[in-house]
Amino acid sequence: MKDYILLKNKDFVAIYKPLNIPMVKYSLNLKDYLKVEYLRPLYNIEAQCGGILIYALNQDSFREMYNVYKNNGFQIDILAVTVGRPKNNVGNYTAHIIFDKNLGKFTHIPQLVTGATTFAFDYKVCENQDKISLVKLNATQYLPESMRFALADLQAPVFGDSVYGGDTLAKNTNIAFTMVGVRFTGKKTGEYYNFRAYPPESKPWSYFDVESILKI
Repeated sequence: MKDYILLKNKDFVAIYKPLNIPMVKYSLNLKDYLKVEYLRPLYNIEAQCGGILIYALNQDSFREMYNVYKNNGFQIDILAVTVGRPKNNVGNYTAHIIFDKNLGKFTHIPQLVTGATTFAFDYKVCENQDKISLVKLNATQYLPESMRFALADLQAPVFGDSVYGGDTLAKNTNIAFTMVGVRFTGKKTGEYYNFRAYPPESKPWSYFDVESILKI
């Protein structure tokens, strides 16, 4: 755990969650390691995905930080390896979407109805390698499956994502989708936080110069 902690203070801990660890298990292990009574994440990261997690260490901190998060006070960066590439190298995706329980995935709707949301993020194609691309997303909230749906809608499904058609080049692999950056300002302290992490050094990430891209 020690190697994954990016920052710990009296209010919160920022930590990287590796691939293939469920949130419940990771949270319990972290709570035992830190020897704290209160530990609550601001958002969840899917088991098969990696990324930066922010855990509040007390109830007051959770209320304050979650209020900042829900009011678009966070800037979140995600890297994804995609099969194919979006038509435009730089763009903004906006759509009305809803989770279809019968299909088991998100889908488009023409207008807002009960249970639907308007979803948006900015994206940039950073690099291309043969049939795959490295795409960077920026959003104010972490909504991983919505983002995976959106990339598929842009004709660039996430590598390994069998739900949205990203498993055409390889079956039964990890989803190449990682939260690599989190930035926000503490409402009470006014302190600015900027956390960064890197995806795994394994394929398909190793086909790209991720370190140089994240330094930009």
